[in-house]
Amino acid sequence: MAQDIDSLPDFDHFTYKIAIRPPATRLIGWCKLEEAERRLAMYKWADGKNEPGNPRNRVLLNDAASAFLLTFEATIHSSKTKFPGLAVVIRLTIG
Repeated sequence: MAQDIDSLPDFDHFTYKIAIRPPATRLIGWCKLEEAERRLAMYKWADGKNEPGNPRNRVLLNDAASAFLLTFEATIHSSKTKFPGLAVVIRLTIG
């Protein structure tokens, strides 16, 4: 178990690849988007620890997926509240 924790992403020094904040942003949802990206990294980590024949990490994987989706939804909701006419386009790549 200690090895699993050691391989956890370093969230204190996390490097964002998706939520890269522009220098002059007006959108207050960036913090939420950053949190969504950290949640996605947690999901990917949990998915890497999952063994299809051994469901011991399945609860962690499901929790990580739920946390990401809820945070992502909050990001969109926050943006739509700040900018009511905002159109949101979501592209998902699975795999």
